[in-house]
Amino acid sequence: MRLLCILKRPPNSSMKNHCLTVLATIACFSAFAQQRTLLHCGNLLDGIGNSVQPQMTVVVEGNKITALQRGYTTPAGSDLVIIGPKIQATFAKAYKAGVKVAFGTDAGVYPHGLNAKEFEFMVEGGMPPIEAIRAATMVNAELLGMKNQLGSVETGKFADLIAVDENPLLNIKTLQAVRFVMKEGKVYKQ
Repeated sequence: MRLLCILKRPPNSSMKNHCLTVLATIACFSAFAQQRTLLHCGNLLDGIGNSVQPQMTVVVEGNKITALQRGYTTPAGSDLVIIGPKIQATFAKAYKAGVKVAFGTDAGVYPHGLNAKEFEFMVEGGMPPIEAIRAATMVNAELLGMKNQLGSVETGKFADLIAVDENPLLNIKTLQAVRFVMKEGKVYKQ
């Protein structure tokens, strides 16, 4: 089973910070599909409204969200509860289990332009830098049905290019300081 799992936390938060932001497009991988999962979110951006809801529980049963509840729901029976740093651990477990992860942001939670911090969070969650970069390029192109037009630097594909000062495989944070941007052959930043 291949599922998209997008797990976030606000900028300037540490791995120990229990205030994580989770998009409502969460899909639990097959290991959790047999039980009810309670995601205790420090902040939740549901993708519908423009505001972040604090202290929310997302209830997942099987492969569907069955409830959104204010506050942290008390678990019952065999409920699996994921809270705070455990979400990052769950991301790591999902990645290691082969869950397809695509790069995406909930930039409504912080100023637009800080989106590249997601690379850092993915690497902190156990994803190698090259896989985090591929999640933002090749995987997204594949999921959009556009892998023949974009997602890699190849003859015949759109000229969507960036440049940074350092090797992102050695320092993933360098992707937060893009020096050159070309979109479909037009230079936007030089």
